[in-house]
Amino acid sequence: MERLSQEWCAQARCSARAISQFYNELATMLGTGIPIDQGLSILSEHAAEDTVAVVAHDLQTRVSSGQMLSRAMSAFPRIFSPLAVSVLHMGEHSGQLAAQMLVLSHWYQRDDRLRQQMSAALTYPLITLAFCLFIVVVGPALLFRGLFTMLEQADMELPWITRALIAFSNATLNPLVWLGLAGCLGLAWRAFHQLVPPEKSARLRDRCLLGLYILGPLLQMQALLRFARALGVISTSGMPLHEGLTLAAACTGSPFFQEQVERARAQVMEGIPLSQALAETGLFPKLFTLALAAAEETGDMSGSLRHLAEIYELELECRVEAVSSSLAPIVTVLVGGIVGMLNLATLLPILRFLEKL
Repeated sequence: MERLSQEWCAQARCSARAISQFYNELATMLGTGIPIDQGLSILSEHAAEDTVAVVAHDLQTRVSSGQMLSRAMSAFPRIFSPLAVSVLHMGEHSGQLAAQMLVLSHWYQRDDRLRQQMSAALTYPLITLAFCLFIVVVGPALLFRGLFTMLEQADMELPWITRALIAFSNATLNPLVWLGLAGCLGLAWRAFHQLVPPEKSARLRDRCLLGLYILGPLLQMQALLRFARALGVISTSGMPLHEGLTLAAACTGSPFFQEQVERARAQVMEGIPLSQALAETGLFPKLFTLALAAAEETGDMSGSLRHLAEIYELELECRVEAVSSSLAPIVTVLVGGIVGMLNLATLLPILRFLEKL
């Protein structure tokens, strides 16, 4: 097989479960004494996903030609994160490569499980909201058009809710309304991207998401969990703290979070304790900063971060369950309100018409 193109390597992706399985199986083979290149060859033949098989074969080719495994992995940035590459690089030099792979495998497994829980909790409400929006926008024009025509031709005064629904239905059937709306949205989108730099817009969008009523606390808790877990992995690998902070912040997936951690990193470089620098960002709860302050005094940074990650993982699971159970009645009330509004708008004029007969 020929060497993969640089463009393909930069764009290649696979699931978090496949990455976790890759680390776990390769660490197991290394632990039994199988050489890296032979283990990669075995993975390329028995990988669960085709992408992983192709990547494993390419890694085996690179390692056989003399490259370090971590350097070979850096060619696939969307599969092997910079944090994973750096941790494995430290593991290669310390002789703990297999142990670091197992740590990364457990990390990806837990992160994937929490991501699936959050997706499952939000999927039903989002689908229901999308259906409600479709009914509100398209339903009156498609379902009640004949009734609206008859009511407009009848010599009777219509209730305000019926008149509003008829006006909205007429607007949705007018193509000029949709063209004008699309044009305004397009101009606003283009003006926003021209006036606001991409990095600043990403941070602004992320900050808005973190400020949402229900979703915001979940995203912030997920970012805290990922940061604590990543920083714990970094502390066990022996990487310098000022280098590891940037990698740990990147693992959160939050541009606004990364910006605040970079400010804290600059303060750490000036000699300020990490716990104090993170507390000044306003993103980290008091429990987090107090635990870090205690870890700085005892020297057990990895143990404290691992304990914090376990606490936030349990709290995030509880919050996801609470959100899932609380959104169901809210969505039910919303659907009932929409159905009731449509019933009032259509039945009230019919009752008035029957009263006149």
